[in-house]
Amino acid sequence: MSLAEYSERNGLRRVGARPSLPEYLAEAWRRRDFAIAMARYKIEASNERNRLGMLWIFIKPTLNALMYGAIFGILQGANRPENFPMFVVIGVFLFEFFSTSMTSGAKSITGNGSLVQSLAFPRITLPLSTV
Repeated sequence: MSLAEYSERNGLRRVGARPSLPEYLAEAWRRRDFAIAMARYKIEASNERNRLGMLWIFIKPTLNALMYGAIFGILQGANRPENFPMFVVIGVFLFEFFSTSMTSGAKSITGNGSLVQSLAFPRITLPLSTV
């Protein structure tokens, strides 16, 4: 009997081997509490630096929407669509959400290098917790 056959018969896997996609997603689902807790701690830590705290998450896009609405409202003059303020607010909020999600999600794995090296968990939980 070879070493590979022995390890397969006893359910041993190679250290650092990638699981199949269904196994990986199942493991990520089992670790969802970890992702939720990480997201809560990140939000609390980032908002401790701001005096406005959680309110800043809504104030920033609202101020951006007012600024874009004023600028494009002046530039368009009488050619504005009927629901112009609604389009501006929805567009700015969606743009803020997606741009922040993409940049912070991309930086989440490299920014948590020590966590990635010290613990075994599905790495997809880091970008998910950031988003």
